[in-house]
Order: sequence, then structure tokens, then C-alpha cells
Amino acid sequence: MNVLFSKSEKSYFRESLINDDSNQCLRLDGRGFKQMRTVEYSPSFLNNCNGSTRMVSQDGSEVIVSCKVQLLEVDTKLDEASLLNELIQVDLSIPSIDNGSKLLTQMEDVLKENIVQHLKGTDKLKVTQKYSFQLFIDILAINCNTYPLGLISLATHKTLKNTLFPVLMSQDDDLMVEQVPVFHDHDMKLIEIPCSITFVVAIVGDNVLLVDPSEEELQIADNCLLLNYIEGKKVVGPVRTIQFNEEYSRSFNPKIISEALELINYVGEEVYTVL
Repeated sequence: MNVLFSKSEKSYFRESLINDDSNQCLRLDGRGFKQMRTVEYSPSFLNNCNGSTRMVSQDGSEVIVSCKVQLLEVDTKLDEASLLNELIQVDLSIPSIDNGSKLLTQMEDVLKENIVQHLKGTDKLKVTQKYSFQLFIDILAINCNTYPLGLISLATHKTLKNTLFPVLMSQDDDLMVEQVPVFHDHDMKLIEIPCSITFVVAIVGDNVLLVDPSEEELQIADNCLLLNYIEGKKVVGPVRTIQFNEEYSRSFNPKIISEALELINYVGEEVYTVL
């Protein structure tokens, strides 16, 4: 993380948030504690894929997500979890972070799990008895001015919501025959691929919760929660924690998790209505 504040400035900013009795929690960019940064998004931004989104946050952070759909002959002996892990491929690239770094790998794992866990028990990617759709989700995060997982998650959700799939014309019962599925030359269809949205919530002091924290807020946060929200199910597990500074990092009262869940249930519903 970049050094944005001096030690005295961080102390002043932190104390002003903790000691604010107005319940308005005025942040540096003027947002209330429940407010996310505004974003602009452009669906179908790229032409050479089945779905894409370009999303830009008000702080200048930018994410481009593309999804390509391919046909894969699957091993019918695989269990569901192993099959879904093969069918969903996520590749995240952030110019300022080395490939293979722990932070990058963690974000890729979260994004993949956001999709895989909600595809379990469904046949949304199944084409025939022997073939399934495989999704290659490529993500490029540009000008990351704070921890980008929240913005990346929003853009990924929007992309999957608009991804088009080929329409099958041949029979789907091909287990006993040697047959490659045949698709319509032009027709495409939407398949609702469920994908939870990850919200980042910063904990400052004993009871201050900040949704979608800025870089400055991460510098003075005790801890951060990563909470996943999906429409109709509210907040879903697992609940993760992540720390971004050594100066103020400490444990927190478990009761604050229930407050954070309630907060994201409220914020998540609002975000879903917009997307």
C-alpha cells in the first residue's frame, strides 16, 4: 500500500471517525458509512467474447472483465465439485501486483468460489451427457487506487449476467454414441449464472463499519471483512478477514460481525436492484 498519510494525520483521521457522535460518519470523500463509491459500467465492452464489462469507480480504479465460453468433453467419473472447478477458470491480472503473489491468488480463489458454490446442484453448464460449457473469465484491473476485490466482483457479476451461450440443436442424450454437439449458427441465449458479490467492510475502533473503504481508510482500519452477498439468499459464507496495515491491526469483537452482516444485507439489496 502507498503511504498517503503521515502518522499524525492517520491518528487524527482515525480518532475523528471513532469519536463522531453524529452517526453520519463523514468520510474523506463525503460518503456516509453505508455508501459505496459510484461506478460507471459499459456492458458488452469487447467483441471477441461471449460477455464483457468495463467498470470504472469514482476514484479512477478500472476493471475490464471478459468471459469466453468453450465446449469441454468432461470426465463423467468426476464428482460435482471437481467438475465445477474445471469448468470455471478465472485469470486475474493487476499490473501493480506480481503474478502468483499471495494477494492475487487469494482474490482469484474468492472470485472462483463466488461462482462455483452457487452452481452446485444445478446443471446450468451441462450441454449433453458428455459435454459441458467451460467458462474462461479474464480480468484486468487497471489503476487500482485501493483494494480492488469489491470492484472486480461487481464487474464479474455484471459480466456473467450478460454472457451469451450457444443454442444446442442436436440431441443431449449422447452417452452411448460418438457425437459432437451441434449448435445453431446464429442464435444465442442467456443462462443465469449465479455469482455472489464480495463487499469489503473496514472495521475502525469498536463499532465503526465502513463499506467499500478507500486506501486512506484501509491505512487506519483495525481489520477488514470480506462478505459475499447473493440475491435471494442475503449474505452467504464464508466470512473472511484481511488486514492492510500493521500499526492499527488488531482483533475485533465477534458481535461486530452480526452488525456487518446486517449492513451488507441492506447495501447488497440496493446494489442488486441497480445492477
